[in-house]
Amino acid sequence: MVFKSVTGSSGRTRIISWEVISSGGMSFQGLSLGARLSLLMPAIIVVISLFIRTTVSLLSGFKGGLVDSLLMRLADMKSSFPGLLLTQA
Repeated sequence: MVFKSVTGSSGRTRIISWEVISSGGMSFQGLSLGARLSLLMPAIIVVISLFIRTTVSLLSGFKGGLVDSLLMRLADMKSSFPGLLLTQA
């Protein structure tokens, strides 16, 4: 174990321990890597979703008529289901 004393904003000193894992690294390194991946993946998903939605919207606006009606019905069907229900499926 590695111990580190940290003084907080209230002036109190506390001791934090980080466990050294079998590969020699500290558990904080794994924690920070996991946090980085947990923040990166949703950002990538948002960018991909934004690109797809923009493309579909431009196609719908450019073509109009039947294409616009079909894409609008698909959007209505998607928005009729709660997002939480879809994530559990």
